[in-house]
Amino acid sequence: MTAKGWAYKVQKGDFVASTKEGGSPVRGEVEQAAPEIGVVWIREDELGERRMLLMSDLVPEVSWRDH
Repeated sequence: MTAKGWAYKVQKGDFVASTKEGGSPVRGEVEQAAPEIGVVWIREDELGERRMLLMSDLVPEVSWRDH
């Protein structure tokens, strides 16, 4: 398992962010995870939109939820 192996264990209710380069980070709560294809669907915090993200681009988001 890679250093980001934890991303393939995220589940509904987890808070994550995408680290995709070239844009603003996308943050939100996981609504559905599909580790077999390497994606999650989140409800974005800022706009409330549903977004699909690659699990390989995820980072844990704890600190921003606590502020």
